[in-house]
Amino acid sequence: MLNTIIVDDEPLAHDVILHHLSAHKDINISGQYLNAKDALCALATSSIDLLFLDINMPELSGIALLKVLANRPQVIIISAYQEYALAGFELDVTDYLLKPVSAQRLEQALNKVRKKENT
Repeated sequence: MLNTIIVDDEPLAHDVILHHLSAHKDINISGQYLNAKDALCALATSSIDLLFLDINMPELSGIALLKVLANRPQVIIISAYQEYALAGFELDVTDYLLKPVSAQRLEQALNKVRKKENT
């Protein structure tokens, strides 16, 4: 079971991710956050295996969040902006998905996560 949190300032993005994840029984949603500051607190106190993360958020961006995390879980960035992909991969994210996310593309990203978990 992968303990997972979703961090995105758009509630609709949460709905789309949750809809796609409903087909994956090994994903446990431990929390949902509309900003990176609240997520930072959760990441400090909970054991999280996977983080779905938006980049462009008010106050603290997804990239800024990744830079301050000491013990980083696996990360799948979901963003409308492809120009942040390089910065994401330099921070060792598992995958980078562009919005709108398809079920097939999300499944490919989850397979990468599972593969890393098993090594």
